[in-house]
Amino acid sequence: MKHFLLAGLIGLGMLSSAEAGYVDVSIGDHLKLYNGTGNGTGGEYDAVLQEFDGTNYVPTATTWSTFCLEVDEHFYYNQLLKVNNISDTAMSGGTNTNNGDPISFATAWLYTQFSNGSLVGLNSNGTAESGNYNDNHAANATHLQKAIWYLEEESLGVHNKYVDLALAAGWTSIGDVRVLNLMRYSNGQLINAQDQLVLLDPGPEVAPPLVPEPSTFALLGIGGMALVGYGWRRKRQVA
Repeated sequence: MKHFLLAGLIGLGMLSSAEAGYVDVSIGDHLKLYNGTGNGTGGEYDAVLQEFDGTNYVPTATTWSTFCLEVDEHFYYNQLLKVNNISDTAMSGGTNTNNGDPISFATAWLYTQFSNGSLVGLNSNGTAESGNYNDNHAANATHLQKAIWYLEEESLGVHNKYVDLALAAGWTSIGDVRVLNLMRYSNGQLINAQDQLVLLDPGPEVAPPLVPEPSTFALLGIGGMALVGYGWRRKRQVA
């Protein structure tokens, strides 16, 4: 099931795409994943946040495109998944570790560029830059997923041009990128399902406290001295 279901919902006005930007999602939320643009295994996946209407979980207007971090974690399309945690780590199931695998700074850079719509495209074999990401959307989605797997040391990863660009960017943090640690329901129990990327909405910015300029400090100092002098002179007059 490619973009057909998602595109139909968007066309009916039920959903709005949040591909290029931040996503407002919290621990305890539920979502469903659909097969998005790309060839073969992996992303892009279309994530659609769900809400409970008293009877069923129904799609909300919050959607975004995402990629998986671990090769051998599995889920089914249109399956209800719970956001068990939001972290900087793929929790389990990876081919290189089952004890938690923090995402690389380079992966965070790549996904940020993708989410902001500023990621370049690659040529057909992924060895050089070529146009914009959406010019050859399916091939570039596949290149990006394989680059992410390579940076996360997964078995299906490929060292392509996206890897070179990400490493050259030299990020030393993961910015606003986070991992959705997803679980699925099985026989009434929650079990590990997938670890997916998200550009987490940082929330409203808080303005920093105002710091007076040096000239303001000087005026405050003069004012304070004047008050002290006035009080001293008044004291002498009273005496």
